[in-house]
Amino acid sequence: MLSAGLLISSLWVNLQGQAIDPQVDTPVALVCQVSALAPCLTLLPPAVYTSLPNADRLLVSLGRRGAMAVPIQSGSIAGLVLMAPERLPAQIQTIVGGHSHRLELPRQQQLTLWHELGHLHISSLPGSTAYSAWQHEVLADLYLLWLAARNEGDFQGGWQQYHRRNLQLLNDIGHLSHWSVPVLFTALKTFTVRQLLAMSDFNDLIAQLALLPGGSGWPEPDELKEYASLTKRLFGAGSVQALPGYLYWRRERLGDWLVPSLQELMGEQGAAQLMKEHALGSENGASVGAQRNIR
Repeated sequence: MLSAGLLISSLWVNLQGQAIDPQVDTPVALVCQVSALAPCLTLLPPAVYTSLPNADRLLVSLGRRGAMAVPIQSGSIAGLVLMAPERLPAQIQTIVGGHSHRLELPRQQQLTLWHELGHLHISSLPGSTAYSAWQHEVLADLYLLWLAARNEGDFQGGWQQYHRRNLQLLNDIGHLSHWSVPVLFTALKTFTVRQLLAMSDFNDLIAQLALLPGGSGWPEPDELKEYASLTKRLFGAGSVQALPGYLYWRRERLGDWLVPSLQELMGEQGAAQLMKEHALGSENGASVGAQRNIR
């Protein structure tokens, strides 16, 4: 755990998120607070330092985001992680069922670091350029889940990221670009913490979930677009018409993915009622499909 260490302006870590001497023969990353980015960059070897954009250009690339990974892959240096902790959310709000709900996001700085280290690890894999931008984000969240389980001994960090991604999608389907829930759901339902603790190589997790480039574990892009369209229809601003038959073949799976987050926000009873109203989930979605097949 590096929560306290992340408050300093610069820190060398290995790709498991542990503070480390950069001279060791293992992949490392330099974590820089954006408030002290220029002096932090000087900690890099001269050849690496001169090959990178300067601090001002890196800040432009970061934009308004709270963090960014910059792959380097020079010797043992896997890359650079820029952190702007004041931009990371402490909570996320959404309107569901006509009411505003709030989810607290503790330890978000730590989880974000693990996500960015995931980007660096994935960038180092052979054939990583075959992954789409969305797949890269999903694998970075899966890396977060794996590291959180190994470092904290539970799935709390993974579930927090899961809920955050769902609520972001409910608020704006533009967040489909980071919606890792279809893969995180499979991982959380397939593996125990004990199994992930025994899995010392993240690449084994990728292989077991069939998430290599072109693997069968990836949803098709057209499927994702349909899930996003259904989400917007049901939860987007201004949605008033129920249209229970709209994309009915996606309601079962979408409901299964959303219900853990809805239960976290509304409790089991409130979530069950909302799922029924929208014909979502294994029971409700299947019944809508059966009714349409009868007609």
